[in-house]
Amino acid sequence: VKCGELIQGNSFGSDTFFELEQPLISKKDKHNVFSVEREYVNSKAYHDKFEQLPVNKDVQEILYKEAGRLLEFIDSLDENRMSEERLVAVDARTGEVLVDNFERSGEIYRTGFLPKEQKIIEQCKDSVVLLHNHSLNGRPSGQDLLAYLRHDKIKLSLIICHDGTIYGIYGVKPAFERAYSEVFERFKEKSSDLEEVKRLTMTELYIYNDQLSDRHKLFRVQKL
Repeated sequence: VKCGELIQGNSFGSDTFFELEQPLISKKDKHNVFSVEREYVNSKAYHDKFEQLPVNKDVQEILYKEAGRLLEFIDSLDENRMSEERLVAVDARTGEVLVDNFERSGEIYRTGFLPKEQKIIEQCKDSVVLLHNHSLNGRPSGQDLLAYLRHDKIKLSLIICHDGTIYGIYGVKPAFERAYSEVFERFKEKSSDLEEVKRLTMTELYIYNDQLSDRHKLFRVQKL
C-alpha cells in the first residue's frame, strides 16, 4: 500500500493541504457490517491520530502504514471471513515490522502469535508495538489487557477498528488481573455463555475504572 503524500510542504501534521496519492484503503464493491469505513480511514483526520502515539515520528508513520495494511488485508477477505482478527508486531524504536500472522487462517474475535513468532518478538532488543483489528469496533477486551500486562516487551498495544476508531493500551496494573478474575467468576455463576461473561466482566470493569483517579486506575486506555 503506498502511503499518502503532502502536495505542499514536507511533513505530516502541518497546515498544508493533504491529499492521498493512493488511498490507504482501496475502494471495493462489497459492503457489510464488517467493512472498513474507507472514506474516513483514507482521510487526513485518520492519519493525524497516529501523531498522538508515544513513539517517534518515523515510527508513527510506519504504524499508520501498518494499520492500513492490516485493514486492507481484512477488507479484502471473503465476506464470511471479515470478522477475523490479525496481529502485527513492530519495533517501537526503529519501526521495523517484526512479524505478523497474515499467512495463516485467522480466528473470529481473537488472534495471537505462534511460539516461533513469539520468539522473534522476544529476540527484539527494543520494546514492541502491537496492532490488531476489532471488526465490530469494540474497546480492548480483557484478553487484550491481560496480554499487555503479561508481556514486558509491549510498549503500546493498538486496536485498529474498522470504523476508524483506534484504541491504545498504555498501561495495565497487576491488580487488574485479580479484579478481572473475581468479576469473571461472579458472572460465570450466572451464565454458561463464556463470551457473554467476558463482555459483562469488562463492562463492569470499564465503569469501575472510569470512577478511579488517574493514580489508582487499573488500566489506561485512550480512544483516538
